[in-house]
Amino acid sequence: MKAYPKHIDSGKVIAINEIIDGYVMPKHGNKNLFEDNSWINIIMDDVYDTFYRDKEEAKVAKAKKFLAMVESEKAKVKDYTKLVVTDGMVDYVLKKYRNKWKSQDEITYVILEDLWLKYGNRIVEREKEEEHHHLKRIMERERCMISKTELDLLRAIKAKQVDDHDDHDLDTLDLENRIKKLEEDFGRLLKEKKAKESKKAKKTREAKKAREAGLAKQVKKARKVELKAMEAKKVTEEELKAKKAKEAMLAKLKAKKAKKAKNAKEAMLAEVVQISSDEDDDEDPTALTSTRSRAPTTFTFTRSRASTASTSTRSEAPIASTSNKKAASTASREYKKIDMTECVIALFAPNALPPSATRKKKST
Repeated sequence: MKAYPKHIDSGKVIAINEIIDGYVMPKHGNKNLFEDNSWINIIMDDVYDTFYRDKEEAKVAKAKKFLAMVESEKAKVKDYTKLVVTDGMVDYVLKKYRNKWKSQDEITYVILEDLWLKYGNRIVEREKEEEHHHLKRIMERERCMISKTELDLLRAIKAKQVDDHDDHDLDTLDLENRIKKLEEDFGRLLKEKKAKESKKAKKTREAKKAREAGLAKQVKKARKVELKAMEAKKVTEEELKAKKAKEAMLAKLKAKKAKKAKNAKEAMLAEVVQISSDEDDDEDPTALTSTRSRAPTTFTFTRSRASTASTSTRSEAPIASTSNKKAASTASREYKKIDMTECVIALFAPNALPPSATRKKKST
């Protein structure tokens, strides 16, 4: 099994769907990938060799080339920003370039190169000991630092020649005034920019606060509507529950009333039957069983007996007064029984004809 290079991070081997479906599964799909862990390393090495090795080697080669270039540039680059302007340096420039350079001219790279060769040997030796990543940052700042070095050197030379050239003071003051004005303008612009950013941030905060307030208001309104709906639903449910309870109570009272009426009817019927039985016991013992068994039979039997008694009373006129009193008493009891029987029948069968009506119909 191949080993990964030291500069390669195994986390760069990404298991994307294209690699798995298009390369790994057709080639290694018949392996026991989930039972034998050693196959995972083999597959990762294979995927790296196929898809990532060329890219990583190209990156390494590019990095080596860049380092070599940095080493080469470091040997050639002359950092003029490291030059520190001193009185000796100013005297050296005035002495050597008095005929070739005037105070109104700019500092040329020839002078800087000469100063570097004369004073920059120790700087070069010290720079060789620094790390490579500092060199890149120094190169980026080189241009602006060179300008600053030129300006410092120019100011020092003009200050040295102030006694001979008084007009140079005006140029220096003018330059300083311009620099000061630039600094003031920059500060003012920076302040205005900060004020605009602050104002914009304030507007953003106010808009956000207004949005949050609107959302809170909407949520509160929705919550209020929801509470009202819940209260209405609760009231409706309570009314429905009360209605159902009322209906159940009415049904219960109705059933209780019906049961009470039924019990009253049964008690009245039992009382009628008992009265009939007691009266029949006084007249004929054989009629006891018939009277207790069925009320309609008692009614028929009593009616027939009453008719017989009435006929016998009308036909036997010559009978003694004692017999007439007994017959009258018996007939009176019979009519009372008929009236009570009619009441019972009216309770249990309201639409049926009473026995008296039936008797009258038969008599007609």
